[in-house]
Amino acid sequence: MSRIFSDKTAFFTQFLLVAFMVLGGPHYLSGQNLVPNHDFEINTGLPVFLSGYPFVLDWNNAGGAITTPDYFHALAPATGAASLPNTSLGTLNAQSGLAIMGFYAYSYTQIPALQYREYIQTQLISPLVPGQSYRVSFWVSTGTPLSPERGGSDGLGVDFSDFPISQNIISPIYTGNIPTIPDFQVSTIIQNANWQEITFNYTPTTPEQYMTVGNFKPDASTNVDAQITISYFFVDNFSVVPILSVSGPDSLCEGDSITLQALPSSLTASYVWKDVQNPAVVLGTGQNLTFSPSVSGTVMVMNGGDTAFHFYTVMHPYGLDLGADTILCQGTNLTLSAPADPSVQYLWNTGDTTPAITVNSPGMYVLEMNNGLCVETDTIDITSLAIPQINLGSDTTLCEDEELHFDFSGTAADFTWMDGDTLPVKMINQTGLVWLTVGNQCGDFTDSVFVAVAHLPSLDLGTDTLICDRSSFTLNAPAPIGFSHLWNTGSMNPQITIHQTGNYSVELSSICGTVSDSVLIEFNQKPELDLGRDTIICEGSTLLLKPGEFQADYVWEDGSGSLVKSVDSEGLYWVIAANRCGNDIDSIYVSQLTPPVLELGADSFLCEGEMILLDVVQPDEADYEWQDGTTEPFYVVKEGGNYSVNISNICGSVRDNIKITELTIPHPDLGNDTTICIDQGGSIYLDVSHPGSGYIWNDQRLVPSREIQEPGTYEVTVFNACGSGTDQIYIEEEICECKFYFPNAFSPNDDGRNDRFGATYSCNVEYFSMKIFDRWGKKLFSTEVPDHKWNGYFKGKLCPEGVYVWQIQYRSGGGTEKKVVQRGGTVTLLR
Repeated sequence: MSRIFSDKTAFFTQFLLVAFMVLGGPHYLSGQNLVPNHDFEINTGLPVFLSGYPFVLDWNNAGGAITTPDYFHALAPATGAASLPNTSLGTLNAQSGLAIMGFYAYSYTQIPALQYREYIQTQLISPLVPGQSYRVSFWVSTGTPLSPERGGSDGLGVDFSDFPISQNIISPIYTGNIPTIPDFQVSTIIQNANWQEITFNYTPTTPEQYMTVGNFKPDASTNVDAQITISYFFVDNFSVVPILSVSGPDSLCEGDSITLQALPSSLTASYVWKDVQNPAVVLGTGQNLTFSPSVSGTVMVMNGGDTAFHFYTVMHPYGLDLGADTILCQGTNLTLSAPADPSVQYLWNTGDTTPAITVNSPGMYVLEMNNGLCVETDTIDITSLAIPQINLGSDTTLCEDEELHFDFSGTAADFTWMDGDTLPVKMINQTGLVWLTVGNQCGDFTDSVFVAVAHLPSLDLGTDTLICDRSSFTLNAPAPIGFSHLWNTGSMNPQITIHQTGNYSVELSSICGTVSDSVLIEFNQKPELDLGRDTIICEGSTLLLKPGEFQADYVWEDGSGSLVKSVDSEGLYWVIAANRCGNDIDSIYVSQLTPPVLELGADSFLCEGEMILLDVVQPDEADYEWQDGTTEPFYVVKEGGNYSVNISNICGSVRDNIKITELTIPHPDLGNDTTICIDQGGSIYLDVSHPGSGYIWNDQRLVPSREIQEPGTYEVTVFNACGSGTDQIYIEEEICECKFYFPNAFSPNDDGRNDRFGATYSCNVEYFSMKIFDRWGKKLFSTEVPDHKWNGYFKGKLCPEGVYVWQIQYRSGGGTEKKVVQRGGTVTLLR
């Protein structure tokens, strides 16, 4: 079942030739001009100077704050700038009547804000009707220019609007943030001293009532004559007149009607409708025409001397046919298709929207074709058909007196048996492959079954067997189809694989009877002994020898017959193993090794320039590693330090270390002879500390440092294992007058209090020297500036808490004798 769905046909333009031959070319409606004071003849006064636009009735300057379009009149005073034909902006006469208007369309400047424009604007007598076409015309001229910098441009456009648009001071008119695009814009440069008519057609979409004329483009988009800086236009005689036109659809389906309407509806003359192909026949005389054409064509409507044409297209059927109802084989696809046309919308009841679909299931399928005007549908019913399926069952066994019966009488199909029989019933009573093929128009299906007629078989598992050097053995009990197997291992397979000694039996059973047999299988293998490579055992340990476990008799070198043997001494050991599958022998030599022994001795010393040899050679092979990574069994010590070695072998490891102190020959230095200030209760601190040394003074004192408060000669000898040295100093006393003060402790923690150690004095110091030592005599700080103090640091690091020794020498500017005075003492550093 289908409905008509039309097809667009190309319409030949031959009718145009007929229309022009009959009507003599196009005509435009001579209706009311909607432009008030269209030729500027109505005024409130005559202009004398430029900028006389306020004299023109119904026209304004589009709200520009400064811009002033000009009004020119033939009766204006000849001495003024606005008198026709010789104006101050060009020479020409009015196109009709006595008056014209003019405005600046372009005035070149490099400053965008100073792109000078002038516009003229009027409110139409009545709003434009949306959808109605209008003929717009006016006359324009550049006149005869008075200077070479003036010329033509394409800066001339017309814009219609619902409300009066307004110019911002002097700039081109904008709509929002973008330049206004006029409804009409000239496409070429106008440069004509004579009057030139500009005409165009316009169809509004809203009831627009205001017309604005001028240049809406910025300077950069305005094309001008070369080398000019000013473009000025004279305009006259504006006209906006409705055009006779036809409104209505331009296409219809075959058999439908179409209604057309002549516009505008306010015309007083009667309308005459005709078919362009048959102009002698009048189709109607009203404003509206309803008719039902069978083919595409053109109608024309006449009103007075005006004529309008309307083209229409009659859509014809596609002839949609999805075909006759059909059968779809299960598992296959079927493509349903309609004529393809890009202008048509397709809708299947499946939801698809393409000209063709592929289906794989039964059902009713409906297609609707729609081109927006005409609809055509068709339906097809698809029935499913499956390939027939039969089942002959599983392979089976019959006893000698039995038959197998097949019956497929209820299946609608064609039958073909293996022997060519075509009946749906079959009787089988002999061994062989039975197969049947059934088929219909969708295809064939075949099934088969193997039928065996069972006879009790003979069964023989063979003789009892010894298996040597193999890990498995397979027993096979073949039987005809239809017999089941049951081994004493529980297996139900025709054959089994065994791995251990034992009696094995099997029963073969079927519906026709049972037979059985058994066999003894014994597993063994030729011994393959392996005592391993010759090896080493540590003193006091044992080694367990395992040559391998076999079903065999073992004999060791000492006559023992155990499977394993434990040894704890060095020697050659061997073993023999034998059974029915063969024999083997293997041996191993075992060496005994003692663990390493190490003793570097007590800590010692080394005199400067001497060497000590550390020898740790072991009687057996061993690995050596000293503290610096060297691997020799000895080490030459050339300087003091901590030395260690690690010795290891497979029986263990041992480590020892020794500290060797490097000693130098002492060279004590008590300094120059000096003076003690008796008026200051002064003292001198003498320190000759030397690591690893002893001390003896000339007064039998045995200390490395001391505080001297009495004058006299002091001598000290410093000695150690490497040698000795002696020095002496003479100390006298006097009145020094200059006093120095030193704190006994300071704390360099940067808290702003007692952070530095140094001297406080009350005299004029001519010479000064201060030194600070640690308890081993290492100099940490020195200065020759009395006010320079120690911050507790040595080589960028804060020294540890403890007692430090200070010594000073100075010579003051007062006193009886100007001698160098030496003082000393201790100070405690706190952190």
